[in-house]
Amino acid sequence: MCKERIENAAQKAGAKNVKYDLATQLLSFKIDTKTLTKVDIEKAVATAGHDTEAVPATDKAYNELPECCHYKRGNDFNTTPNLIRGIILEENDNGKMTPIANVSIRDTKYEFTVQSNVKGAFEIPYQAPSYLAINHVNFKKDSIDINGPEFLTITLRHHKKNSLDEVVVTVKRSKYLSSNIITTQINIGQKELSKAACCNLSESFETSPTVDVNYTDAVTGVKQIQLLGLSGSYTQLITENTPEFRGIAGNMGFAFTPGPWIDNIQVTKGIGSVANGYESIAGQINVELKKPNQKKPFFINGYFNQMGRLEANLVTSHQLNDKWSTATLAHANAVLFKTDMNNDGFLDIPKGHQINIANRWEYANKKGLTMHWIIKAVSDRRIGGNTNFTQNDKLTTNSYGVMLNNDALIATTKIGYIFPKQKYSSIGLILSANYSDINNIY
Repeated sequence: MCKERIENAAQKAGAKNVKYDLATQLLSFKIDTKTLTKVDIEKAVATAGHDTEAVPATDKAYNELPECCHYKRGNDFNTTPNLIRGIILEENDNGKMTPIANVSIRDTKYEFTVQSNVKGAFEIPYQAPSYLAINHVNFKKDSIDINGPEFLTITLRHHKKNSLDEVVVTVKRSKYLSSNIITTQINIGQKELSKAACCNLSESFETSPTVDVNYTDAVTGVKQIQLLGLSGSYTQLITENTPEFRGIAGNMGFAFTPGPWIDNIQVTKGIGSVANGYESIAGQINVELKKPNQKKPFFINGYFNQMGRLEANLVTSHQLNDKWSTATLAHANAVLFKTDMNNDGFLDIPKGHQINIANRWEYANKKGLTMHWIIKAVSDRRIGGNTNFTQNDKLTTNSYGVMLNNDALIATTKIGYIFPKQKYSSIGLILSANYSDINNIY
């Protein structure tokens, strides 16, 4: 009787395909929105004595209903007796409430399920008494007993078993050939560099056929690289696109960059760009050092072999805040023993030591400004030649020897700005200052 009364009232008002579900107490219909509105249909149903979401029936119309059609009426028509509304919230550590979308709310009595919208709001039909099950993949499940119409405010808490503080994806990039640029560039990553037990930059290529590594001579122990069959003097060495060791200092430059400091290397064969200098005839080697904002805050390693070579490395990084980060890199190596494996009277490897320290800072804000600073200091001492040669024999004819004393101080500043309103537009400034003190005796 109630079903027919409601459907007839809606049809007389102009609705089509009218259907009323007694279980959910929902009325579905179609209307021509050019001539009718949803409120027009609700007014017709209310006139027949049945409350709707927007329009309540008058007391007179309600009292004229048969006794069997009487129902419990609410005084607050923002929440109808047949439809319950609510909002799903999350409370953060500061006590701030934020809405949660896509939370599943299920009426277990009628197996009816809805989801909260982007504002956390939901509405679901019910018939008291009822039981609502609240579920979301990132939160602990909750449930509520419903005994009457009311606006629900539900606060969910994170389920500790389902919560992750951080997800870290680690990839060790091996050597690969870049095809996105017009020059031939080979990238050597951490996976390739880790094959060498100890190394400086020149020794980093011993496990890769990309670059040929040769000794200039056994007396000084200086290693020289070759690209396309040409000596290292025709190859430009840059650190993060900034030239560091040039001219006479370039001969030792490959030994002044410790391997554990290196993040990756880009090798360009053939004539490259002159944007970073004019020396790139046979090719260019660009070294990227480890950054201050890397995930590993502390790294230390050591090395010792049967020929008396001792090496120690330290890399620390620290993210001070969302704008500033800093890193300290330290390296020390020494050759402790005199080695003459072929008994020719000459040292196979020069004795000596090297100390290498660098400190770098980075600043970046969300407005497009980035700044980088790095300062490096190197001190290298080597003695080669006859096995019986000492420092007291310099400038004498007692025995032949070579003394290499190299000190260097390098400071580099990079400032860049990306124009936020101009796509692919930026401006940058690179400043570099080098000081070298070379005092060699042959």
